[in-house]
Amino acid sequence: MQADVVGIIFARMRRSFVRLALLGAALAGLLATCRYDSAGPRHGGPTYLAVQPIVGLGVDLTAFGLTADTIRLVVTRSPADTLRALTFFFDPDSSQIRLAADVTLRALVETLTVHLELRGGGFALFSGTRALELRAGRPGPPQQIAVTYTGPGSTIAALTLTPPDTVLSFGNAFRFRVSARDSGGSAVSPFYVAWSSSDTTVLRVNAAGLARAPQARALVYVRAHTPTGIADSTPVTVIPAPTLLSVVSGAGQRGVVGLALALPFRVRVTAADGLGVKGIPVLFRALGGLPGLGGVADSLVVSDTGGYAETIATLGTVAGVQGFDARALALPAMSFTATALAGAVSSATSLVTATAASVLSGAIATLTLRARDAFGNDLTTGGLNVVFSVTGGTSTGTIGPTVDHGDGTYTAPFTGVLAGTPLTIGATIDGSPVMSSPLPTIAVLAGAVAQVLVAPATAALAALGQTQQFAAVAQDANGNVVPGQAFTWTSDNPLVGRVDAGGIVTAVANGSATITATAAGVAGSATLTVAQVVTAVVVSPPTATLAILGTQQFTAIAQDANGNPVPGQTFTWASSQPLIASVDLNGLVTALLVGTAVITATTGGVSGAANLSVF
Repeated sequence: MQADVVGIIFARMRRSFVRLALLGAALAGLLATCRYDSAGPRHGGPTYLAVQPIVGLGVDLTAFGLTADTIRLVVTRSPADTLRALTFFFDPDSSQIRLAADVTLRALVETLTVHLELRGGGFALFSGTRALELRAGRPGPPQQIAVTYTGPGSTIAALTLTPPDTVLSFGNAFRFRVSARDSGGSAVSPFYVAWSSSDTTVLRVNAAGLARAPQARALVYVRAHTPTGIADSTPVTVIPAPTLLSVVSGAGQRGVVGLALALPFRVRVTAADGLGVKGIPVLFRALGGLPGLGGVADSLVVSDTGGYAETIATLGTVAGVQGFDARALALPAMSFTATALAGAVSSATSLVTATAASVLSGAIATLTLRARDAFGNDLTTGGLNVVFSVTGGTSTGTIGPTVDHGDGTYTAPFTGVLAGTPLTIGATIDGSPVMSSPLPTIAVLAGAVAQVLVAPATAALAALGQTQQFAAVAQDANGNVVPGQAFTWTSDNPLVGRVDAGGIVTAVANGSATITATAAGVAGSATLTVAQVVTAVVVSPPTATLAILGTQQFTAIAQDANGNPVPGQTFTWASSQPLIASVDLNGLVTALLVGTAVITATTGGVSGAANLSVF
């Protein structure tokens, strides 16, 4: 039997869906009227198939700012065989729409695919498809077609409301923002959300996400959700105006420079009712008028639900009292102070000094180490092992034991010994050499005149008028030559040796004298001996003539190198021809025979002679 059946689909649909009404009222149904040819059944009649679209969540289009304007109805036998494809428009004056379409059935019972699509603003908002069985005769129960949101933002996997925690003052308005991402983390746009509040009697949110705070403290949650049910919420705290900022704890601490304090600076913001005020920005900052601020940065903290705000402050790099304050809006500022202590000792910044760049031999200079931390702050406690040392230079000296004064200073005495070029003063701290630059130097200079040396220590002159140059050197107690000294020369026996201002002594007479040089009240001396040495004997007369048996008295004089007579000499007389002339012990010559003779007088191995002729 061949049948030609025409079905009519009727539906009523609301223009805008209300919450929990799914997609509004059920589609009224599908009416099929069978028409038979001459070979078909003798009787036929209409049949109804009720169609009810449903969605998984209650959706109110107006909450999203959407309005349905058309419904698309497509009936297919197969993907390639579309029976009907119709678009129905909502009447502007009606909240419902009636759908009617006729289809031609190939049998009394046939399965067709019905696709519904709700559109608005040029977008397909909801859609659903189901295979339905159309049967002539008594209608069956309503057939449900599940429809889902397929409009803008249907791929959203997560919503994010900003700010994540909001504080509103009494009567203030605020607009919340929302962003969306898909399952891959990519931003989604455009999309639609509906706004709501956990307590609409306290706070209402309009379609643009704008809310106005009431005139009373409250805590509510603002929620945004998509047509697919993806949602996010954020707490909103409604607060009164703050009236007081007070210090809770943290003032008066002690800590190490450059490090964080052990406890936070803590303040509280309260309102006139004495309760804490949340969400008030509190600025903690270092005060520029006090020392040691280093690189401390300002810290902005928002008060918590109890009105408390705190920050851990980092001390500056200079030891001493450091100041901080906390400020909130126009409230009076609260101040904190903390004492910054020097840190661990640093051999790179600790300082070595000496009380003088030079010291006299035998005198003492004080060597000092000032222990400092890495920032150059003076340590105020002792306990370090400090050893001083000297290097380089030709000066010498001794370093005494190191004294720990308990206040970060360490001293030791340096006693100069031998004068010379400057020494470099160094030190070690617990074995680590001090690296501060430049290190001090100290030179040892000659001390006060302690002795005068005269050279030569003894001298002998062999002729009157002969001279001797004496030289004097002034020395300190350690034997260092004291330069620049003027000497005064004296002789204790100037009749023997006469000395001039330059230390030149002239022999005056035989004898001895002490030659003294004096400088800075200190004297040194040498011994001078004058002992004439015979260097020549002069016999007088140098020639004589005698007759036989005649006599001639010869005399002899001993002379030194300068021709000065040398007294006290005893002469030995001799005749070269005693048969011609004889000479007695006193130089008396007697002529004996005709001839010539040489008469000699000798003393000290030195001889002088005279010639004698006898006729």
